[in-house]
Amino acid sequence: MRLAPSSLVLIAALGAASAAAPTPALAGDNVPGKWHEDKLVGFRFRPLNEWSPVPGGTDPEDPKLCGFYSDKAKFDNTAAKPECGVYAFKAHREGTATPSDGGAPGAAPTTPEEAREAMMAAMRFKSTREVFDLLRNRRTEISQQVMDRMEEKKRKKVIKELDIKEPVEKEMKQGDLVITVAEVTVPLAMVRGPEEFILGWKIVAGWVANEEFEVGVVYQVPLDEWKKYGRGIYSSLSSIQFLDSAEVAAARTDLADALAGKTGDERWLEEIKRKVTPGWDHLQTKNYLIVYDKSVKKDRVQLIAVQIEAIRKDIYEVLFPSDRPITAISVVRVCKDQGQYTQYGGPGGSAGYWNWMEQELVFYEDTSAKKDTLRVLNHEAFHQYIFYSVGSISPHDWFNEGHGDYFSGHDFNRSGRFVPKPFQWRTGIIKSAVGSKSHVPLKQFMRYSHRDYYGPQIGQNYAQGWSIIWFLRQTKDPEWKGILETYFNTLKGEVTKWVKDQEDAAKKDGSWKEGWKPGKTPDDVEEAARNKALDAAFGSWDDKKWEKFEKEWKDFL
Repeated sequence: MRLAPSSLVLIAALGAASAAAPTPALAGDNVPGKWHEDKLVGFRFRPLNEWSPVPGGTDPEDPKLCGFYSDKAKFDNTAAKPECGVYAFKAHREGTATPSDGGAPGAAPTTPEEAREAMMAAMRFKSTREVFDLLRNRRTEISQQVMDRMEEKKRKKVIKELDIKEPVEKEMKQGDLVITVAEVTVPLAMVRGPEEFILGWKIVAGWVANEEFEVGVVYQVPLDEWKKYGRGIYSSLSSIQFLDSAEVAAARTDLADALAGKTGDERWLEEIKRKVTPGWDHLQTKNYLIVYDKSVKKDRVQLIAVQIEAIRKDIYEVLFPSDRPITAISVVRVCKDQGQYTQYGGPGGSAGYWNWMEQELVFYEDTSAKKDTLRVLNHEAFHQYIFYSVGSISPHDWFNEGHGDYFSGHDFNRSGRFVPKPFQWRTGIIKSAVGSKSHVPLKQFMRYSHRDYYGPQIGQNYAQGWSIIWFLRQTKDPEWKGILETYFNTLKGEVTKWVKDQEDAAKKDGSWKEGWKPGKTPDDVEEAARNKALDAAFGSWDDKKWEKFEKEWKDFL
């Protein structure tokens, strides 16, 4: 989503061309292509031709509607891919509350849904200019750390070559619309192996407003490709226009009819379905809404649907029964490849993630290793289930990530049964660590904080977490058989007790009503529950028992 400057004469000329009747898409990925429109917001524009679509997230109030990116470098995961983000910000009178405000000022969240909404509202962008500034500042700050490590002569050369200046803001007219454009060149830090280097990066944003919405489009492109993309980007920005009011009203009426009588998750799911970007589709199952890129084959999507429902019913619900029915529905988003997954927000070095705030599990189809895709699904689906099974908290990482990897090793056979097997991604790493005595002593490892677990030895920690769960799930020694159940039941029981106390207090002060639920488990309650679970499982052990436990674990490996 990065852009840069161009002359006002060029802008005017490009704008005049785009204001004409819709034109067919041209060849190449550096010119505007087919129209993209959003009838609920009431606008359309022409993104660059043949760029792949990235859908918006699951938050109905998220101003980021969708995105696009050039995946011509799809097989080069170190490449910086040109991209584009599309935003719509609601215009409202100062002092009035809107859904994106998180409710009335000062109102305390009283349900998990309200608590999640309050946190999401705090993170939402408020304007296109804010998006532009954040992107610029983030790139600059990260790159500055790299430049600070450079020799002074090299650093000065980089700054001179990039010609970094303050952002420029200007306006261009398209009929009755005034489109504001901001542009800047920023440094972008890149790493390839042991080498750190700085690239130039162009960011250009264009936005326009009517009485309801500010619509913004933000492009980003490497500086060395600006000559190729610059003209097309400005032509794309100048194509932004608002739709006829009657067309918009019809689309909103259709949505209102679809939402009539729906509440909670039903309403949320319907809104997500309406946000599915062209090029994507969805499939709903009992517990999940699977949103997928259409390039992922339908029989593959069906297999994903069958497997995630089966592992939940046959494995997760059996091993980790919840005290109360789990009514939450999660979105499972299947990206077509790693490039699209990264563009959607997948963390670097990951193959999938579970986002509790968005109630969304995201992973990608690895066509070169299809079994690995399903292993990632098993891992992330466990995180989703355990979050709700316990009560809106996450266990210690050795339990949480260790079980995720344990289920990654499960094979789903033709008879529809899951067969646990060693997870090959982790076996070699932990055997090497134990052999070299670089593993973390178990007495210390079981009390690792999230920060410790995700520290410099994160890969080894994941492998050690998997190996502990594998040992405890497979060992025949009765001395260790109840550890996992004791930990889980204590953790769950502490949260259930807290929820019951909240319900009793609400009934006492008159705020309770049918369906009432307390807000997200507070951090102090969460930490106390985890520590109590750990003490219940291991608190009575002396050094001699820890030594025996570690020896049997090593021998089992």
